[in-house]
Order: sequence, then structure tokens, then C-alpha cells
Amino acid sequence: MTPPRSDAAADAAKLGSRSPGPVCTQRGWQCLSLNPNMIILIVVAAIVAYLALVPLATLLISSFQSGFLSRSSHWTLGNFQHFLSSPIFYRLLGTSLIYAVCTAVAATSLGVGLGWLYARSDMPAKKFAFVAVIIPFIIPGVLYAIAWILLCSPRIGIYNTFFQALTGHTLLNIYSLHGMILVEALHNAPLAFLMSISVFFSIDASLEESASIAGYGKFGVFRKITLKLAWPGILGALLLIFIRVISGFEVAQLIGTPAHIFVFVSQIYAAIQSFPPNYGQASVIGDVLLLLCVGGLYLSSRTTRNRNKYATITGKNFKPALAGLGKWRWPCAGIFMAMFLATALGPLLAILWSSLLPAYQVPSMEVLSRLTFENYLNVFRYPDIVRAVVNSIVAALATGVITMILTTFAAYITVKTRVPGRWLLDLLVFVPIAMPGIIIGVGILFWYLAAPLPFSLYGTLTLLIIAFVTTHIPYGMRYVTAGMIQIKDELEEAGLVAGATWFTVFRKIYLPLLMPSLVAGFVYILITVFREVSTAIFLYTPNSQIVSIAVYTLWENGAFPMAAALGVLVVLLVLVLFGTIHWISKRRGISWSI
Repeated sequence: MTPPRSDAAADAAKLGSRSPGPVCTQRGWQCLSLNPNMIILIVVAAIVAYLALVPLATLLISSFQSGFLSRSSHWTLGNFQHFLSSPIFYRLLGTSLIYAVCTAVAATSLGVGLGWLYARSDMPAKKFAFVAVIIPFIIPGVLYAIAWILLCSPRIGIYNTFFQALTGHTLLNIYSLHGMILVEALHNAPLAFLMSISVFFSIDASLEESASIAGYGKFGVFRKITLKLAWPGILGALLLIFIRVISGFEVAQLIGTPAHIFVFVSQIYAAIQSFPPNYGQASVIGDVLLLLCVGGLYLSSRTTRNRNKYATITGKNFKPALAGLGKWRWPCAGIFMAMFLATALGPLLAILWSSLLPAYQVPSMEVLSRLTFENYLNVFRYPDIVRAVVNSIVAALATGVITMILTTFAAYITVKTRVPGRWLLDLLVFVPIAMPGIIIGVGILFWYLAAPLPFSLYGTLTLLIIAFVTTHIPYGMRYVTAGMIQIKDELEEAGLVAGATWFTVFRKIYLPLLMPSLVAGFVYILITVFREVSTAIFLYTPNSQIVSIAVYTLWENGAFPMAAALGVLVVLLVLVLFGTIHWISKRRGISWSI
């Protein structure tokens, strides 16, 4: 059970019951002697630096190499000159920007609109509304893309088949740029929804009341006050979704490539999958993609530079006012119901329907007699798929444990010590945020192919775990830092003065108090590792394949029902792991939320 702060203080006092040893009055690296805690912290800092810088440095170096990984390789600008002067580059740039910008605007507009209804209106059924919006975000990206193909494919799409029977026309051709935008927008709108409701909840209603008294109508108050105060949060969501979309692999590959619509990510995949692999082109595209993501993060940081002028929360308590919708209360609730039916229930049922058929067919009364569980049985008959499931469980658990251990010590260094240069460690921890998963995968692939290491990790599950830890360090750090800040320094000082070693204090005081944050971060990582495709797509082999890649491979090979059955099992497996951790945490009195 997580001890309250008073118990932690008591533990600190009890630690002094042993014979007192030499006391260091400074925390962390301020002690001059090379003691065990210094060694641990130095090792952690070195590991974090290695994980953050290796893929970035390798990607940059390979882009300046002619014939990368060959004996005749030499330094050159030829990769940039050849690709940047090609019409293909400008086509890719234009398509990628149109795709990412339109998707980000659509997802943010939808998410913010729903967020305002949820946070600032008197709309009924809000608990259902929250669940209805969040479900699409929980579904793994590869499954969500497959589901929409099953719904809106010109030939086999369920929505298109029924709409064509009624009107003689198809509803939507998913294999198009607007089809890609639709799927990504619906998948990312919940992110804008979550970010916007926190902003809308924090706006002081007195400002809106003052504007209303001054003569502004409801729309004027929303445009002049509410929207302007929420603008930094809205723009932050817009830029974050832009980065996610322009670096996303699943929709670009599953929907864009069959439609001959290529973006940066799909071109990187095509360059490395070609024979011989065009590493130079992949590296240059990676550099451009990295530059776009860094530019997005820079713009996002600038939106909070003058954040004080948007601040409305003071020491005075307030409750956000709810706008009265009148006769539109239930129609607005109906919007959330329509969202749930079209964007959550529809895709889930499409995947489930496909998994129950020997060969995919559009739903009809005739097909009902052919439903079978054979696909689910076949999943367990193929050793490669069973191995993929085991690999995913091992990779998810290992990634969660390693990431939370590293970020716990890293958060201690940045929050609880006065080590000169600790800001650099804080910066390195968040470097992977600017690197899309596919870029990290490419960088790690190049490094472990080219580096003169005494061992080979290529094709092993260990290499995938290294890649996953790299991508998840920033998110683990977010959880642990929030918990570390809340722990008073006096608890550690009391234990040290009482004569306990630094490691004993860390184990007896810090870890129990950090347990809610550690469990929340671990669960988040566990769920997202099962969704990973872009980071792993270049690093796996048949022996190190994971379930997300197995679903993608089955789909690419035309085994639609098997892919759907495995996808359903993956979702159920994640829910079981989530429920098990929640049950264990509840038994131990640990309260957490992701």
C-alpha cells in the first residue's frame, strides 16, 4: 500500500536506527566522493544520452554518405542535391503538407467543438459523450485504418455497399487523399478534445459574463473571449496533431500507397524496402521530416511564450459557467451518439465481422450461416503468430520496466539535485519527441548495421526494446516528474541525517511515494507498445515480430479475416493486462490514472 507522507517521514526517522554513517549535507552529485549513488546517476545519464543521440546522429551522418554501409562510402552532398532538385521531392512535400495540415485543422476543429460542448454547455449524457469521443483514440492505428478500408473500400466497403444500394452511388472512396484525411482526423480528434476540455474548464466565467453585459451576443462572447483565451491550447493541439499525422505510418501505407498517394513516411519505407536499399534517399527524407517536426515543436513553444496574458486563474475560486443550449440540448447530445456510431462502433463491428468469416464478404442474411471462429483457432495454430504475441508481451513489459527505471533516476537528477548541467539531461530526455517513430527506427537500424560493435543485435527482440524505450522515455519522464515534484526535500534530508544510505532512502521513501506515477506511466507504455508499427517496421525479423507487425503483414498478404481476428485478440489482451494491473494496484492501495 502506498504510504501517506506522514508514514514516509516516519520511515525516514526509522532509517536512523542503524549506526549513523558519514552524512553528506548536499543531495545527489554535490557529494564530492564517487559513491554508489553517483555511479548510478552517471550511468543513467549516459544511457539516456546514448538512446537519444544515437538515432539522431546516425540519421544525419548517413544523409551525408555516398553508398552508406558500403566499402566505397564517402562524404558527399550528393544525396541532398539529387533528391532536393528532383520533382519527386516537391510532390512529396506538397502532398505531405496538404495531408498533415488539412487533417490537423479538421481534427482540431472537431475536437475543440466537441470539447466546448462537453466542458461549457449544459448538454446531457456527458459521461457517455466522453467515452464516445475517446474510443477511436484507443483503437490501434493499424486496426483503425483496416476498419475504415472494410467500411469504405469502393469494392468491399460496408458503408459503400449499402449506400450504393439506396442511391446508386458510393459514399466515399477511402483510397483517396480525402479518405486519408478523414481516417486520421477521426483518429486524432479525441486528442484535441482532451486538450481543449482542460483549457475550457480553466477559463474564468466572469470574463465571459462581463462581455455579455457589455452587449456581445453568445457568438460574440465565444469569438472575442472564450476562443481567444483558449487559443494557445488549441494551437498546441493543432501542432501536435500535425506532427503525429506527418510522421504516421499506418494510414499513409495502408490507404495512401494503394491509391498511389505518397507522403514522406511511405517514401522512406519504399526507399529502404527497394533493392538495393536507397539509404541515402531515406536519410534525406528523414532529415526533412525531422526538420518539419522540430519546426512544429518550435512554433508550439512560441505559443506559450506570452502565456501570462492568457492566464485567468487566480487565488479567487470560480466555477466555469455552462451555456444554456435550450431546445438544442438533446440534439447536441445526438452529435456524440452519431460520432460513436460512425467512428467507434462501426469500425469495431467491421473488424469483428471480418474476423468471423472464412473469406471477407459484405454483411447479409445469406452470409450469417457462414460465421465461424476458425480464424481465432488459426491464430493459435501458426507458431509465428503465437511467437509474435509472446514477443509483444515481453517487449511491452520490458519497455515499461526499463523506461520507468531510467526516467525515475533521470527525474531525480533534474528535480532533486543541483548538478551543474542537469538541464542538458532534461533536454536529452525530450529529444525523441521531435523524432517520429519511423525516424528513430531508421536511425537505430543504421547504427546497429554500421557500428563496429562486438555483438550483433540486428533482428533481435532486444533491438526492438531499445527502440521502444527510446520513443517512450519522454512520456515516462512526464509521469515521474509530476510525482517527483510533489515529494518534499525534507524527507530525503531526514533519512540522510539519520544515517541511512542514499539508495536506502530512495528505496524506502521515494519509490513508495512515486508508485502511482510509476504505475500510470507503466500502463501507458504497455498499451502504446502493442500499437507500435512505425518504430518497429524496419527492425523486426520473423523471430522478433510483434503483434502489430503481424496484423499489418497478414493484411498485406491478403489474409483479411486472420488479421481482423488477431486484432480483436490484441485488443482483448491489452484490456486483460490493463485490468490485471488495475486489480493488483487496487489490492495494494495504489490509485493512478493515465
